[in-house]
Amino acid sequence: MKSFGLILFLMIMLAAHSAFADTALSYGELEPVRLEETKRLAFRTGPGTKYTELFSLDPARMYNLFILQEEKGGTVHWGHVEFKCYKGLYRAYTGLHDLEVDEIIVPNANQEGVYAYVGGLDIAAYAGPGQEYVCYDWAVPCWTDLTIYHEENGYVLADFVLPGAEEQPFSYHHELMLTRAWLRIEDIENYTSVHDRQEPAAQEDE
Repeated sequence: MKSFGLILFLMIMLAAHSAFADTALSYGELEPVRLEETKRLAFRTGPGTKYTELFSLDPARMYNLFILQEEKGGTVHWGHVEFKCYKGLYRAYTGLHDLEVDEIIVPNANQEGVYAYVGGLDIAAYAGPGQEYVCYDWAVPCWTDLTIYHEENGYVLADFVLPGAEEQPFSYHHELMLTRAWLRIEDIENYTSVHDRQEPAAQEDE
């Protein structure tokens, strides 16, 4: 009898794990914490030198700097930040040691991704979860593999490798050169919004 109870418990736990694995592992609005622009910052699309480089800015050329999360990339911790500059509104990553966050509690980012892919058309990539953010001047090609880490406002934050990444000059390991950007959920395949998955449960409660 005890063996049956144990087996039943393990089956329930396995089912719960499978259901959880099929959802975005991180979703909802990220809480911004205001920072002072005190030094020149270099930005990348993701948390690590294996991600494509964006640009560097002096304090005078950026404003409304916020930190959203921190994440370890390689041996360094990175800040996921939001800011405005002459180019527009961005979310990007910069070294945490360059930010004044000594007395600020910054949440850790989710690092467990789920798989999806781009459908049969090239799609736009954004610097944040909305059309108010910069739309990059390149597209993500059809059938590109994606790893999704976060969902917010109808967009997902995803990793992918663009064609020609092996030609990027920023890394000795060209095959590891990644890009991270925000993509509209409606433009990708093999992924359903967490919000949509929760609706049936909410209707049953009514």
